[in-house]
Amino acid sequence: MRTRTSATPRALTALLITAALGACSSPEKQLEQSDKKIEGLRATAQTIGQAWLKGEVSERYARAALQQTLQLLDKERATLTASPRLLLDPRGASVSRDAEHLSRVLAALIDDAHHGDDASARRHLADVAGSRGSP
Repeated sequence: MRTRTSATPRALTALLITAALGACSSPEKQLEQSDKKIEGLRATAQTIGQAWLKGEVSERYARAALQQTLQLLDKERATLTASPRLLLDPRGASVSRDAEHLSRVLAALIDDAHHGDDASARRHLADVAGSRGSP
């Protein structure tokens, strides 16, 4: 004989409402959170790059840390692009462009660290600092 476990309609409804409330927030709040996360990742990239150029961390460490930073940035970009509503907002479009640009610069910095190219890394770090889009 099979035992069947079923949630009551109330429990299921409560679960769905709780999940929806946790996932829902205003577009403005979502954009603000994404913007803060991206700025934090920008600062992280700057710190890692500067530490590598000063010889405080190895090239290998810098590459690994920058790759982790890029992965976190990619997750944040996915959050932005998952919502057309956010991308239609001018600020959302700006934050998305900013994140995309930062992704490319991080990829270049990873390559710089791989090849030990200090001069190129300095140029890319200047680009990280100056790449903030205007909302």
